[in-house]
Formats: sequence, structure tokens, C-alpha cells
Amino acid sequence: MLPARRCHTCHTRLPDADAARYLCRSCETSTRDHLEQLPRLYVELADHLEPSRTAGEYVRGSVRVEAPLPAHPEVLTLRAAGGIATVLTTWEAEWRGIRHDRPRWLRPVPAETRVTLAATYLAAYLAWAAHQHPAAGEFAVDVRQLWRSATAVAEPAKRPSAAPEPAGRCPRVIDGRPCRGHLALPPGADMIWCDRCHSAWGTAQWLTLRYAQAAAA
Repeated sequence: MLPARRCHTCHTRLPDADAARYLCRSCETSTRDHLEQLPRLYVELADHLEPSRTAGEYVRGSVRVEAPLPAHPEVLTLRAAGGIATVLTTWEAEWRGIRHDRPRWLRPVPAETRVTLAATYLAAYLAWAAHQHPAAGEFAVDVRQLWRSATAVAEPAKRPSAAPEPAGRCPRVIDGRPCRGHLALPPGADMIWCDRCHSAWGTAQWLTLRYAQAAAA
């Protein structure tokens, strides 16, 4: 008997009607919402590039002056190379290659435009990825993490404050058996926690965690 198919993002069991999908319908919807918000959040992050408070004092000659704090490090990470624009355009290029879509010819355009174009393309073909792209789960996790990080800085008042986001069952082996405790990611956090054995996984370990969960299933 074949093992039950699970969503590659939240690892919930898929109903028989959706057994051919890589993303459950809930994860597909939330990923589309995040993609639609990322262009606006990217623009709003620019407002947080300038330091807004001071980090202490130092002496310049005989004058004591205040030293400004550097720009918010998370903003620099999200807006610099390797951040939101890089992640989205990299996924866009991969999807275009798989789908044999003509590569989008880009003249030098502002990063805000690149983010908007990439997010629009990815949202348009998200349903295709949910059904046909084996890496759809990894893509959804990348988009969710970008959205969560950007929201935490640009709109802290809107940062999710509800219950922690479920992350499947704990695959940690204890006394020869999987723990099977409930994993969850607290709002705004970057560590997934188990409510039974209290194991924790940081962002660098999330891919390893997904593989372990798939093996345990």
C-alpha cells in the first residue's frame, strides 16, 4: 500500500481528491496572498533603511557626538542581493525554464519593478506548481519566510499574533521511535519547536526537518 501523500509545506495529509498535488489548497492560498503582498512590502522596507535612533556617543576631535545606528540589518538583508528580489527572480527563472516560457527580457529596471514582475508571474502559475512542481513546497516556504520577515519590519502591528503555525509532526527518534509531537513555528520566530520533546530547528535546518518528516511518514 502506497504511503499517503502529504503537503510538501505543512505536511498535512492530502485528501484522495488532491493526492496528486504538492501543495494543499490552504498552503497554495496563503502563498498566493504572500506573493501579492511582497511587492508592496518591498517598497515599504525602504522607509526603514535610514537609522531612526542613536547607538551611543564617540569623540570627534574635542567634540562629543552621537553615533547613529546602522540601517536595520534585516532590511538590508531583504533588499540587498540575495534578498526578496533575488529569491523571487531565481524561482521565476526556474519556472520559466521548466515550462519552456520565453525568458523575460529585462532592461535595467528598479528592483521594485523586478519584484513586482516576478511576484506577478509566480502567482499566475502557482496553481501549476502546486500540481506539477516537486519543489513547490520549498518555494512556498521561501515565500512565507520572506513575507514573515518583511512584515515583521515594515508592519509590526500586523505581524501575525495568533496561534503558532503548525509544522507537522516531530521526526526526532527517541528510544527507537519517532517522537511524533506537534511542531509549530511561533509568530515572528525562526525556530520550529516540538511540544513533546522540546526539540528545536532553526531556519538552516528546515530542509533537513522536511526530509526527516518525509522519511518518518
